Amino acid sequence: MPSRDVTITVLFNNNTRDPKLRAAHGMSCLIEGLGKTILFDTGGDGVILLDNMKVLGKDPKAVDVVALSHAHWDHSGGLFAFLHRARPGIDAFIPRAVSALFREHAALLGAKVTVVDGPVEIVQGLHSTGEMGGEHLPVDRREQALVFKGEAGAVVLTGCAHPDVVDIVRRANEIVPGAIDVVLGGFHLKDAETDVVERVIGGLKELGVRRMGPSHCTGEKHTEVFRRTWGDGLVGFDAGTTFSFRMAA
Repeated sequence: MPSRDVTITVLFNNNTRDPKLRAAHGMSCLIEGLGKTILFDTGGDGVILLDNMKVLGKDPKAVDVVALSHAHWDHSGGLFAFLHRARPGIDAFIPRAVSALFREHAALLGAKVTVVDGPVEIVQGLHSTGEMGGEHLPVDRREQALVFKGEAGAVVLTGCAHPDVVDIVRRANEIVPGAIDVVLGGFHLKDAETDVVERVIGGLKELGVRRMGPSHCTGEKHTEVFRRTWGDGLVGFDAGTTFSFRMAA
């Protein structure tokens, strides 16, 4: 059977590679090619998200599913503005730790809300790690990440990785066994001490992660440490960046 490509387009991030796009604190990306189109996180400003989508030629009504990593506004703040432009009945996968009031408002705006606890297949081939963090983290820091399997290995997408990016990648690897091609997103290391960053890098190396795309809350200083460690295996994740992954049909 023929192979197909899955693309990830970064819609919203702290930095942008395209001067026509607006940068702001937060993260959002669009996943296309899995049979359905998935919006992962919505950034912190719905106007910026929708403007960037328009510049990039992405139609909100073409999105089938929206998934939020966690409750923090820089990842969920654009949702309500997006839902005003989305198709009625869009599926929304929202962690249980996000407030019931927030989820109810999303439903009032036309979303069909699924509350995420454990790992779940969001669409065929795309999995949620399930809500992670449990009793070890404040409610607002419990989050889900996404993972799918490309020909070169697993592709892992994080929001802020509050539950620890190493633990997230380990969980993703349990769901999608085998090689890990790339980890993309925020790693929540901006204010971390050097020994914490070294532990994280050691853990990711031990898991065999081939490429890294740290951004958003990772911090520029620590992103440089990842660059020195992974060299050409470090990839950008600024707004406007597009990745393409070959998938076996």
